[in-house]
Amino acid sequence: MPPFKVPTKIPINTLFLSFPTAMRTCFFLALFFFFATGCKVIKNQAENLHALSRCSFDLVNVEKRVSFTEKTNNLWNYVITLNFEGNNPNERDVFIGEYDLDLYVNDRLLSKITNTNPLVLKANGTTSFSLKTIVSPSGAFSLFWKKLRNKRIEYRVSGTFYLKLGVVRLPFTINLLRLVDNPDE
Repeated sequence: MPPFKVPTKIPINTLFLSFPTAMRTCFFLALFFFFATGCKVIKNQAENLHALSRCSFDLVNVEKRVSFTEKTNNLWNYVITLNFEGNNPNERDVFIGEYDLDLYVNDRLLSKITNTNPLVLKANGTTSFSLKTIVSPSGAFSLFWKKLRNKRIEYRVSGTFYLKLGVVRLPFTINLLRLVDNPDE
């Protein structure tokens, strides 16, 4: 039995020229379609980003409460809900992608706020939305202690906002708010 013979390499251009004309035409049409669609997606996301830069966000209120009904392993939890209003002065809806935010208290990480559902700010209007985080009792104890002693408590929310461009996710770092509780010390 003769030894196995490795076939000679076929140049790519020879392989491409051996395709029938209809296959080449389909290939170029598909390539053009993907390029045109990709350009349209990028253009829409660029317009969305420009429209987002004209929007404003106002903190309406902060709700802080103890809850026994949250689905965690703890008997009780401290729940902080930040209620916002997003004002969109644009003629089109603005889409905000997913985000990962960190809640800091006195520059110490207290909790993470994650959202994978996109938020839509309606055109020429105001949209209300909430950011909710659940703090375990061990993290909430220092907050209660400072509150009882009437100490200054500074909340800060910062993190990463993701803008989706087709299949690519671009991260943007944001500092959303700084709120001071018990400012008279």
